[in-house]
Amino acid sequence: MMNDTENKPQPAPETLSRRLIRACDRAVLSTAMPDGAWPYGSLVMTACDHAANPLLLISDLAEHTTNLSHDNRASLLFDGTAGLDSPLTGARVTVLGTISKTEDPGLIARYTARHPESEMFAGFADFNFYKMTVERAHIVAGFGVIHWIDHGDLLFDTSGFEDLAAADSLLSAPKDDVRAALLNTIAQFLPAICRMIVIGGLLRRSLQVNAP
Repeated sequence: MMNDTENKPQPAPETLSRRLIRACDRAVLSTAMPDGAWPYGSLVMTACDHAANPLLLISDLAEHTTNLSHDNRASLLFDGTAGLDSPLTGARVTVLGTISKTEDPGLIARYTARHPESEMFAGFADFNFYKMTVERAHIVAGFGVIHWIDHGDLLFDTSGFEDLAAADSLLSAPKDDVRAALLNTIAQFLPAICRMIVIGGLLRRSLQVNAP
């Protein structure tokens, strides 16, 4: 007899992969060493953009950064097997793509919101933010659940949602930046608000004077 878990329909491989990328805050970054292209794995902390492309903050002094400067092709392994009695029955997804620096304030805000402690490193000259442009992914989620996924199926299509992304950037920004943005908005509308208050007061006074 099948239990409820077995009866429950499983999400599509691309949905499961995307959920895993978004849920994990770390991954194993694999890069190719320039002297013979030996694979080099290292632990990195991750976030992702609205489409689910991974984001990183890494040091210029790190071995993987040196590797990326020679060949920016890389993979990230996101592991969703923690806590399972049999880890090989759990989901893990390897994401392949190219990694490049980014100075996009919105992406930086998303990363630092996910990892608040990273703000102290973000100001160092030898630390930079990077974004992986996903090419494809490979998910293994237990016996028989093994799939290659093209980037077009894996990533969200965010076209037409630019305003939402801008609002998210503001909400993800440090509190001082949010306060400054709100004060700036208030300052822009304050003259109009004052005029409305004055006009309203004059109208009320006029009605009182002319009242029988």
